[in-house]
Amino acid sequence: MRFGKYGYSAIGIVKGMNEMSRGEPREQYERTYVLLPPQAGAEWAKAVIDGAWERRRYTVGGSADDAGIGDLDYRRIIAVNPDRWSGDLFAFFRDHYSGVGVVTIDADTPSTLAQMLAEMDDDDGPEPALGLRVGINDPDNQGAGYWLRGNAPHSLLYVPLGIGEHARTLDFSAEAQAGARVVVNLRWGWSTDCGGSGTFPPQAETEAFVRACQQTIAQSAGVWGWTIGNEANNPREWPQNERVLPDDAARVYNWVRNGAQGVNLAPSSIDPYNATLMCCREYFRYLWALIDDAEFADLHGYIRGPNPALVNSDARFSDAPLQWQYLNYWGCCETLAAELPPGLPVIVSEFNHIWKTNEVVGDCGWVTDSRARHIILAAYNRAADTSTRNPVTAVCVYRWRGNDWAICENQWALDAIAQLGRA
Repeated sequence: MRFGKYGYSAIGIVKGMNEMSRGEPREQYERTYVLLPPQAGAEWAKAVIDGAWERRRYTVGGSADDAGIGDLDYRRIIAVNPDRWSGDLFAFFRDHYSGVGVVTIDADTPSTLAQMLAEMDDDDGPEPALGLRVGINDPDNQGAGYWLRGNAPHSLLYVPLGIGEHARTLDFSAEAQAGARVVVNLRWGWSTDCGGSGTFPPQAETEAFVRACQQTIAQSAGVWGWTIGNEANNPREWPQNERVLPDDAARVYNWVRNGAQGVNLAPSSIDPYNATLMCCREYFRYLWALIDDAEFADLHGYIRGPNPALVNSDARFSDAPLQWQYLNYWGCCETLAAELPPGLPVIVSEFNHIWKTNEVVGDCGWVTDSRARHIILAAYNRAADTSTRNPVTAVCVYRWRGNDWAICENQWALDAIAQLGRA
């Protein structure tokens, strides 16, 4: 791994100099270092000068050690095209130069870099928006809460749990005390395509499931809100040989609602692209017309590739009955939010990019490079748009652990969440 001017010796030289002289800076100042990748020519350095010198006087160079070193209270690195280094740049700074903030820029040409630096805010990215939280979807509570407490306390933990007919006692007091908000999604089981028995109960087991939900809500701590069932319009969520009509999903929800007063509750999300039973918008309309009450809404939204620009894409389906629906988040959420009562808060409990490259079976999951970070930042920025009639209060990254979209070891995604979830 070569991050210094001379990869085999630069780190040792810097450490040796520190041991000889540990003097503090004459006075504290803020330093931003624009770190160019290996093989970047003089035209790239000139682009930094053109884009940032007059306004900001950024330091520019090609040594990661130079970028990280310094006994300064504020050290920020703007890493240009970080994928062109031979190793994990974030891990390098975390291991050798703790306390430094790292921002990334992907630029195809020097002129693009100059423009991006000229338009860049003076901070290290989007500030957490008032009332908006970044979050993580963590089925079965497999560790995201612990990570959020220590790294992104202004966040939302969304925990799907399959409880069947057995009530649970949940304690999320530690997350709540740290500042995180917790929403628990109670479901019968898991989807049938994953070998489960469906997220809605069979008709004969509905009463037992409702009772388990009500008891779980009553005997748990630290939970801000609850949702019941998952993607009610998708056949993979239904019990075997049964359908879940809007009436059925509403009946289960209302039954839970009637025995769990005084809590924040929302009905099932829907699959924003599914039209197997009926057009998903029609299903959504029926469901919300039939429920008794709700304190927020639970939506799902995705983009169809690892490109941040898709967050604002206006592409729509070309075939009936979904010509009205956008192919990507945020549009696919906004069309459904328009059916809700004005002012009702919205939580996007699942967000990711579906494919890594193309629409190919087996090509699913988060990319493990800087695109993951930029996609999450773009999704957050779009949700922070205050022009929407229903405020978005959280965008949860799908998912912490368990399948191709696991982010528990994806440092690019985690760094974005940590940045947005700072207190």
